[in-house]
Amino acid sequence: TMHLGQILFAVALAASVSAAASISIDIHIPVAPASPLFDAAVELNSIARGSVDHENVTLPSPHKPHVTLFLTEFQDNMLEDIKEAVETAVQQLSLREDCSFGSKSLNVSSTYAMLAVADAVCLQHLSDSIVNATSNFIVPNQPVPSWVYSLPEPQRSRKIELISKYGSPNVFEEFQPHVTVACSVDTKALAAALPSTDYHRSLGWGDVVAVG
Repeated sequence: TMHLGQILFAVALAASVSAAASISIDIHIPVAPASPLFDAAVELNSIARGSVDHENVTLPSPHKPHVTLFLTEFQDNMLEDIKEAVETAVQQLSLREDCSFGSKSLNVSSTYAMLAVADAVCLQHLSDSIVNATSNFIVPNQPVPSWVYSLPEPQRSRKIELISKYGSPNVFEEFQPHVTVACSVDTKALAAALPSTDYHRSLGWGDVVAVG
């Protein structure tokens, strides 16, 4: 069991966007160590690292299994304001609901392998709250990733709109929580090592997160 107060900022310096200095921030919730979801992510990553060249994820260290709630470029002089806004959003949510989530499917798409998170209404609420609380601090006019243009309408236009307003294509109704377990440019080897699979919940894939 963990508390949403343990939401972390994974901060990495990034190249400047437009005229403003920026910092890339992954606001995420870590998966509880020794939980079934944590163990599954580590096991799948081990399989990928043993059979896929150019694998870029190493679990459980230095990378940690986590669910990203909001990832974008922020103004680098607003870090303290961002932290305060996230803390406030978490505290307000913790007064209203408990949170549990699990995974029953492994999805491999292009260069990524991900455990899709299911039954996570609370994570949707948390992501929405954090996006609304921090969007004033993002770097404006962020570029649209090339993969967005390959999407069908109306999803393509909606994601472009979200990038324009919030700096991310994966927020609000486009939020798809997941735990990344592998990433490699060797897409054929990745798909062969970790084929997309549905898992029955009775296998124990899942985790519980307590709010408050």
